[in-house]
Amino acid sequence: MKYTDIAWDFDGALYDSYPHINADLQYVLRQFGLEASLEEINAQTRITQGHAFAYFAPLCGRSAEEIKSAFKARKESYLSDLCQPYPGIPELIREIAAAGMHNHICSNKAPENSKKYLDRDGLTPYFDVIGGVMPGIRRKPEPDMLKLVLRTRGIDGKQMLMVGDRLLDIEAGHNAGCDGCFFDPDRCNPRPDCAEYEAYTADGLRKIIFGE
Repeated sequence: MKYTDIAWDFDGALYDSYPHINADLQYVLRQFGLEASLEEINAQTRITQGHAFAYFAPLCGRSAEEIKSAFKARKESYLSDLCQPYPGIPELIREIAAAGMHNHICSNKAPENSKKYLDRDGLTPYFDVIGGVMPGIRRKPEPDMLKLVLRTRGIDGKQMLMVGDRLLDIEAGHNAGCDGCFFDPDRCNPRPDCAEYEAYTADGLRKIIFGE
């Protein structure tokens, strides 16, 4: 096997969390007097959540920071059944661990927000480092969280593959000296030309990771 470690983005790669994200943002926008369809919201959140807050702010007469604060409070107040792992991913995570390889989370969200879903689904034991944005760790495409994993594991970047559904994931991997795999089960984002690999199903990703 070429890689000893797999770094996973959370939203849109490991978990199908956009139904949860979009529903909560729709709820917040309604509280601010704006009706927006889930399709319209999804088109903006797929770019980034920050982009979506900025896009809708003038439409409801609020600041992007106000929308972000209300969204954060709503989203973190409960575990949503709308947020689920993609088909076949839990089995792949366990298979990676059983093969002696190591899984990690490298997400642009606070580590505790990823962990609560991993805990719910019994996946936490299969991850070594659950990383994310925290003091001293910048958002992707900055390489901070991947470099933290590399330091923690004492390995070279070429031993780790970054898996994510957006260009910034691939760029973060490259900025840390890692290869990148574009994994977009929803087929919502353009494939970054710089990605070493691409996959759209858990089985396709398995073949890349295990060199089949």
